[in-house]
Amino acid sequence: MKLPIFYRLLLICFALFCFMQAFPQTEIPLKPLFNYTYGFASTGGEVFEIGLLRDLKSKDSIDSKKQRGMLKFGIRLPDQSNSKELAQIDKATANYLLFFSGELLLKDLPVNSGNKSIFWSIEPALEYGLKKYEYHPDTTNENSKSVWKNNWAIEVKTRYFTAKRQSGAWQWGFYGRFRVSDSHEASSAIQVLESGNVINDYIVSEPLRIFVITPAFGINLYPGTDFPFSVSPVFYYYWTDQDNSKGFELEQFRAEQWVYFYPVSIKNIGLRIGFGLFESLYTKGMQDDKSTIGGMVSIKMESNILKSVF
Repeated sequence: MKLPIFYRLLLICFALFCFMQAFPQTEIPLKPLFNYTYGFASTGGEVFEIGLLRDLKSKDSIDSKKQRGMLKFGIRLPDQSNSKELAQIDKATANYLLFFSGELLLKDLPVNSGNKSIFWSIEPALEYGLKKYEYHPDTTNENSKSVWKNNWAIEVKTRYFTAKRQSGAWQWGFYGRFRVSDSHEASSAIQVLESGNVINDYIVSEPLRIFVITPAFGINLYPGTDFPFSVSPVFYYYWTDQDNSKGFELEQFRAEQWVYFYPVSIKNIGLRIGFGLFESLYTKGMQDDKSTIGGMVSIKMESNILKSVF
């Protein structure tokens, strides 16, 4: 039996993780990046990313091993849940998207007063995909048309992390993000009654264009206990323009509350497992301020795992 692509990639990541666990002192230039989030709600939703990252080291002869940032690149796979809800899970997509980002450290040093450590970074990112869509304007298979559409997104994230340099100290992380995306989805099919009382589904119009602007803010708090976990509230706001309409006809607020666990953290990589609750509330464009409440589970493998919530 052939395994679905998700399970095959998960097995590859597990094998890489076992290798790093067995050889924790081995310095690997390219490290695996894995992120999977699944939503439990009436419409479902999922985000699946896989890629590689590379740490950027200082070329200063005094401290040649000091980290200056990292580069990330990989692919985000389409949501397989067939959800039609916008922004059901942040960054969920109906298309294959290549992504590339570079995190640059603006500050990563201990502070003498209060014996604190400060981490501050900025991370610009670019995503791009190209997809072919077919449709049947005359509701027949003989005269189908096709069109290629670009799907892209740009975003900028910033992270500020501070903690006292002592055992059991609380650690605080503050995160901000601004994202702009332009994507397409296949239009809804209509049912056509044909000869022989056969009903067929046809997509009769070009794909739907969806333009979204999203600011976001989050906090990640580690209470300094021996048990490795953190608590993270995250907030999003979406302005959505569908199919080149005039203005943003849909607006939505989304709040998430996560609890993250860190079962393993070694030199090369970290593993984070998260459980969350969310509520998405339309503030404009939907009757009765339609809201959705549900749960989420997330598995993420990446270096510097405590410093990431988006």
